[in-house]
Amino acid sequence: MKKKHKQKHESSGIGLLMLTSFAVMLACVGLLALIKIPKPNTSPISSNKIIIRNCDMISINSIVIQNKNGKYTAVNLGNRFIPTEHEMIPYDKKKIAELVEAAGKITAIKQITEVVNLSRYGLTLPLATVKIEYLTEDDINLKIGAKTTEGYYVMINNQIYMLENKAVEPFLWSENQLVSTILTPSKNSNTEITDITLSGTIRSQPIIIQKFNHQYKITLPTEYSISSENITVWTDKIFSLNADEVIKLDPGQQDFVKYGLNKPYSIIDMTTYDSSFSLITSEPVGKFCYIYCEDIPVIYKISTDKLTWLTIQVPMLTGELFTPAHINEVAKLIISTPTASYNYKLTHGEDGYNVKLNDELIAIADFEKLYKLTTTIVPTDYIGNTVPNTKPILKLQIVYTEQERTDDIIYLYPEKNGQMEIWCNGLCEFTTNTTVAQAILACIIH
Repeated sequence: MKKKHKQKHESSGIGLLMLTSFAVMLACVGLLALIKIPKPNTSPISSNKIIIRNCDMISINSIVIQNKNGKYTAVNLGNRFIPTEHEMIPYDKKKIAELVEAAGKITAIKQITEVVNLSRYGLTLPLATVKIEYLTEDDINLKIGAKTTEGYYVMINNQIYMLENKAVEPFLWSENQLVSTILTPSKNSNTEITDITLSGTIRSQPIIIQKFNHQYKITLPTEYSISSENITVWTDKIFSLNADEVIKLDPGQQDFVKYGLNKPYSIIDMTTYDSSFSLITSEPVGKFCYIYCEDIPVIYKISTDKLTWLTIQVPMLTGELFTPAHINEVAKLIISTPTASYNYKLTHGEDGYNVKLNDELIAIADFEKLYKLTTTIVPTDYIGNTVPNTKPILKLQIVYTEQERTDDIIYLYPEKNGQMEIWCNGLCEFTTNTTVAQAILACIIH
């Protein structure tokens, strides 16, 4: 009897303990119901994604990519990630970062569970195969298949997933697409050009421009001072020059021959106070040409519209044969042909000036048009300091009101191919188009 009583007593104790535990549990549930637990900050779409790998660059050892453009391996050098075979190539940091991001953050939209045939997903002939080697985790092998409206089918370690376009497309790039296309340094407020040399087959001899005491001067093949504006108008666009396409990495002599760079069409060597660079181009092919920067072992393709210096000649730099005076400083304009002479005399007063031709007043507007034609003759080609071997067809002489000022005298000599040699103040260095003389003669007759 005592044993049974003891057993009953023990059973009652256990029951009481269970009731007490249950009561505590209910209290906890009630307390949790009162506490507002924050929800994860994720959208419905991201919460459904499948995270396959999530690591930073430091955890990635190498990425081996093979696609239609070829095969290359990008390795982690600790402070940067670059393809191994071309360490001297300047790579685009943004694109390298996108490639590393794609290798470290592999997330699928969904998994394809019922696989019927790999060809259905474009995986029998994949667009690319990728092997990613990690330092602390298992390697991952990817095969990139067909593209859909959602993204790409990708086989990852024998499982098929759907990945977004941006997660896949870096693996489809060629190594060339990872290369920076910036050819020249940027310009800042302190950038100052000190020396420029223009050469190449387009020029009969090099053109050298140097800066002396804040003044630019052509020192070869002639001596001519030019304004800063005549320099910056075309040199500004040389800075931060961006090529359109990468053609060849680490080119050899055969590549230079293939792309017409063994005999450069146009070369510019430029020096500033803090940098220097050389650009070499091929002869234009349509609207583009091939270009090579001496310090960058890459051949690029670039639009000729970006190359303001490509065809520059001395006349384009000088812009004018002499500095024309304002009409108020002119006393006479004498124009002579082989058969006649026209003497325009100017009389200046407080109310302006008048012009007489052979003692007859002429319209000021007509004279101003003629004066502009005679003082803005545009040179077309530099021919060196030559001696004309023909007789002049036109002589232009400007006499100034200041007797101390020397007259400006220009002779135009017929040449060939629709050109005329220009003799200006003792030098014959340029040619111009015959239409210049025709326009002046037409204005005289008018």
